[in-house]
Order: sequence, then C-alpha cells, then structure tokens
Amino acid sequence: MSVIKNIYTKEKGLVWTGCTGIVLSLLCVVFYLFYGNEIPPEGEWTKAITFNLAIGIFSLTIAILFPYLKVSLKERKIVIYGLITTFWIAYLIETIQNARGFDPRFTHAGTLFDRLIGIFLGVDSIFIIASLVYFMVLVFRQDKNEYAAVRLAMRYACAALWIGFLSGIWMIVQGVITGPQGEMPNQMVLHFIGFHGLQTISIIGWLMEYMKLPYQKAKQYVHLGGIAWLVLGISLLAQAIAGHDTFDFTPYLVTALIAAAVWFYQIATIGLQIFKNKNENGVEIK
Repeated sequence: MSVIKNIYTKEKGLVWTGCTGIVLSLLCVVFYLFYGNEIPPEGEWTKAITFNLAIGIFSLTIAILFPYLKVSLKERKIVIYGLITTFWIAYLIETIQNARGFDPRFTHAGTLFDRLIGIFLGVDSIFIIASLVYFMVLVFRQDKNEYAAVRLAMRYACAALWIGFLSGIWMIVQGVITGPQGEMPNQMVLHFIGFHGLQTISIIGWLMEYMKLPYQKAKQYVHLGGIAWLVLGISLLAQAIAGHDTFDFTPYLVTALIAAAVWFYQIATIGLQIFKNKNENGVEIK
C-alpha cells in the first residue's frame, strides 16, 4: 500500500487519468453486454473498450515510472501536462464518436463535422507522440547511478515504443488508402506489442530494484528481457512488411514466438526467485 500511496502522491494527475480510462472502458463493456458490439452505422464498443483501457494502463505506467527520473520541474510539466491533456481529448473523441455510431478517425458515414473531429484526433495523436518522444529524451539523458536497472529497462522500453509508433502510422496510412474495411494486414497486435513494451520491459527493471540485486547481475536480466521483447516486435513488424497477417505461420512468427518464450521465462524465473526470497527472508517492498 505504501508504494501505491507514494505513486499517487507524486503523480495524481496521471493516476486519475489512468483510472478514468479504465472506468470508461468498463462502462463501455456494460453497453456492449446489453446492446451488442455494433453501433450503426460505423461505431463499435470494442474499439472504445480497448482504446480507453490501453491508454488508461499506459497513463498509470508513466505515473509509476516517472518518479525514477531526475528531471526539472519544467521538464516534468512538459511531459505530464502534455500527456494528461492529449489522453483526455483522445478518451472523449474515441468514446463519444463510437457511441454516436461513427468511426472516430476515418468516418464515411458522418458529416463534415465528424471528419474534422477525425482530423483533430490525428493532430492529438501527433501531440501524444511528441510528449512521449520528449519522455524518451529524458530517459536517455539519465545517469546510471541511482535506480540503474529501472532506467536501463526504460531505455529498452522506449525503443519498443518506436514499434508502436510505426505500426500506428502504418494503420493511419492504411486507413486513408483503403478505408476502415481495407484488406491489408492488421497491425493491432504489433501496435499492442510496441506500446505495452513500456510495461513488459520496465517491470523487469523494477523487479530488479525490488530484489536489490547488484547492478552487474540485474542488467543481465534486463538486457535479456529487453532484447527478447524487441526481437518479438521486430519479427512481427517484418511479418507485416512481408505482407503476412500476424499469425500466419512463417519464420518471422517462429522467431517472435521464441522471443516471447524467452521473455516469459525471464518473468517466471524472477517471480520464482522473489517468491523463494519472500518465504525465506520476508522481503518487503519499500
């Protein structure tokens, strides 16, 4: 509980923004259960559910990681206020437009107003990317003295974010060229892998700090887990570039599955070690 309280105290805005996304996602689930997924002519509850949940989790992740960075008040405001503002705009557009029955990005059934909203959401996405790129700059500017394992993991996670950016840009271009029902490979899994690398890689560094391992030992875990996740994303990106759907059986998919297995092995090994240490020594999170 002390960890949660500390995060909330330092990053209330991001925490509330993240919780809002999760609550919005759950509300959309209720409508989905009562009325089904489709909202004529173009809206879908599942799009609002997954979008709000993903942004909510992403916001909470930044709230957890940001205190590990040594930044000035000005630098902090640029990232935090930038993300909070753009995330709220994205929540509103994604939820309201789907609830009204229109595709929030590439509507073919809406009015000029709805198309302008789609353009505005695109501009908002650019500002989200700009805020995250600035966050990356801050991450790579850090020294390696304090919280070294977490900061190393965050660098790998920032590299994974670029896979998320590329897949997002790909989907935007795909939507413009082919429309919402285009027959090109679906990039949502790749998009998920890229952006959620922020959680899946950073957690390894955080667990290293929790276990209080020497940095030389901790960085081995971080390097292996970070490289495995990047190989997973790059393999799926190569799969898409080659024109295959995500789960078409190819050498790229085999490589991705092996990389995913390595990452899971890392997490399982760390988890078992923590469980063992807790039973033997009564480890406390501080």
